[in-house]
Amino acid sequence: MRMLFRGGEPLNAVMLQLSLLRHLMTCKLSLASSGCRQMDQAQIRGLARLMLRWPERRAVLREKCIADPRLAELCEAYETACEAAAYWAKSPTQTGRQRTQEYNMLASATEQDILDRIS
Repeated sequence: MRMLFRGGEPLNAVMLQLSLLRHLMTCKLSLASSGCRQMDQAQIRGLARLMLRWPERRAVLREKCIADPRLAELCEAYETACEAAAYWAKSPTQTGRQRTQEYNMLASATEQDILDRIS
């Protein structure tokens, strides 16, 4: 079986990300109709990224993120750090390598904060 790639990722991983984002958007719409707090787009993307990273923790992440505004903020911070690391990773300069390392360390620290918050 030949694996297709898009943007350096296997196509099936991209499809899984899209599926998770669609699911989270559906959850957002149903929450809005029930009067629960809504998450913004960066928080949703961060949550989706974490759900891909830790598939065994998807349910707890989803539930606690909806109920805990601080956890939603951490999801947003995680998304921002991951996006910044990806941006700087494209730079061939020494500064780019340093920034990539810094943002990856920030993402790792944020992951730990999230794990502490959900446990």
